[in-house]
Amino acid sequence: PPHSPLFLNRGNLGVFVLGPLGILALLTRPWIPFHGPAGAFCDVLAWVFFMGYLLFRVWATLYLGGRKNTALQTQGPYSMTRNPLYFGSLCFGVSTALFLHSLALLAGVLAVGVIYVQGVVPDEEKVLERVFGKKFRDYRDRTPVLLPAPVLFRSVSEVRVQTGPLFQEFKRLAG
Repeated sequence: PPHSPLFLNRGNLGVFVLGPLGILALLTRPWIPFHGPAGAFCDVLAWVFFMGYLLFRVWATLYLGGRKNTALQTQGPYSMTRNPLYFGSLCFGVSTALFLHSLALLAGVLAVGVIYVQGVVPDEEKVLERVFGKKFRDYRDRTPVLLPAPVLFRSVSEVRVQTGPLFQEFKRLAG
């Protein structure tokens, strides 16, 4: 079946919802002052989420790169969450909101995350179920949709990396 309009426009969702909220965050007073212990804590937390972004987006790209529709990925970051790329993107959004000390942007990021989990992910999973059948259903039944469960971690001893998708991810990061 063809993808839903929400899935096809998932990139625009972030631009149209989070773009204006990001501009608002830059033009309004932060909800936590930048100076002082609360501001410092917010910044440390922002760096933690930013590192989560780097870890999950790059790590998942190493596992997925070039094999997206040819093999079901269930190892490495995919053993802990079915959507490590989306989780990494969520971490990036949260880190940005925390760096800007913007409650409005944080609420927007979380709202977009909910829209992804309830709208975009089910559409993707219909395709995965059609392509991989029972193997995907078993994976879906044991692996959380978004938030990683480290106790489920499994990995192979070696991962073959295709550099094209990895460089594409670094271009996104630079942007």
